Amino acid sequence: MNQPVNRRLHSPGKAPKKAPKIVDVDIVDMAEDGFAEGTAEGRQVRVKGALPGERVVVRIIKRRKGIWWGIPESTAGGAVMACSAFLRCGGCAMQQLDAAAQLDHKQRLVLKALQAHGVQPERIAAPVYGPRLHYRRKARLGGRYLADKQEFLLGFRESFGSRVARLDTCPVLAEPFSALFAELKNLLGAMPARADLPQIEIASGDDGASLALRHLAALSQRDLELLGAFERTSGIQILLQSGGYDTLVRLDGAPERALSYRLDEFGVCISFQIGDFVQVNERVNQRLVSAALALLKPTPGEHVLDLFCGLGNFTLPIARHGAEVVGIDGSAHMVARAVANAKRNRLGHRLRFLGADLYDQAQRGTASKEPFGKPFGEPFGEPFDKVLVDPPRSGCGIALALLTAPRVGRVIYVSCHPESFAADAARLRAQGFDLKRLGLFDMFPHTAHVETLAVFERR
Repeated sequence: MNQPVNRRLHSPGKAPKKAPKIVDVDIVDMAEDGFAEGTAEGRQVRVKGALPGERVVVRIIKRRKGIWWGIPESTAGGAVMACSAFLRCGGCAMQQLDAAAQLDHKQRLVLKALQAHGVQPERIAAPVYGPRLHYRRKARLGGRYLADKQEFLLGFRESFGSRVARLDTCPVLAEPFSALFAELKNLLGAMPARADLPQIEIASGDDGASLALRHLAALSQRDLELLGAFERTSGIQILLQSGGYDTLVRLDGAPERALSYRLDEFGVCISFQIGDFVQVNERVNQRLVSAALALLKPTPGEHVLDLFCGLGNFTLPIARHGAEVVGIDGSAHMVARAVANAKRNRLGHRLRFLGADLYDQAQRGTASKEPFGKPFGEPFGEPFDKVLVDPPRSGCGIALALLTAPRVGRVIYVSCHPESFAADAARLRAQGFDLKRLGLFDMFPHTAHVETLAVFERR
């Protein structure tokens, strides 16, 4: 006799949902990205939120290339996280570690990378850190409206995928955004255009805050009214973004109003826009600039080169010490912003800025394209005594030749990636420079980001 088919459980084209896989994992190590590592059933398992030495009951969330990824159902160590959404949210990676353990993990990553390249620092400075919460003054958040639940999601991407994490608050965001997170989330969910708001970028300075709202469709009058009311009550500048950064406008159609931050030790105020790169941790950046200048020791009459100079975060303080400075950056927009900052701080007479692709091999030896149209180390016809370099994650590339020009005796290297830094350190050693000092700056607490400050001197 034929049995009736349960169509609810066996609907065509839709397999029944499997129960999540639960495994016991002995955690043996921690990877560079902050995930704990262990094995189960002959598989490598990577676990977010676990500690080395624990035996953890793990819920498997994702399987990829033979590796299982998961989160603890429970932990023996009982780690206390700063955020209840930590395990699912990709904005942080290491909240299960206390402050000292995070610093130790990051420092070991740098030393391990250097050792692999045969480089040993002569001195390791104590790590420098600042606030661990409410520090992040720039962030790019995702937005997604769930029509079936009538819920708007605002947050970073999930730890195990590209979907927006479900957050009710975010304690690492700087004020006013941390305090206003729930209000902002509710505002976006109330807008008629809520299904067309995929990205929200935020920035705060010493003199205010800005929010850029990416929208895929034209906003209605009701949308604009809701945004205007939030702008008036919060004091946050609302910017509408229909495309790239060149489409940013205020609610009244006026251009963006720039923000700024101060480096009081050097009497410098730096202006920036929401799309500009700035160090996200204001307190740690102040200490980083102070330490870099103390190690560079610029003096009146010296010629200093600042590579990947950006807005002038280091360039302007160097000039304030009386040195003659040339700043080079690959972004024409950032060079224009740096020139404006030099004028604003009345330092234009000691500074020159140049836009040049520091990774473009084709620029070498081309007479019409400075700085590589002139001998390396002499982009303006005169040699440099010292160099400060703050490259992106990819490191110095061919621009390293500018660091090793004949007259350069000291190089201050600010790095955001251990592996590229270690590779450049080996190249500098081969060119006659020793790594005299290395120090960690915890620019991104609770994440795997590593910022280091190093001093190289010619033998």
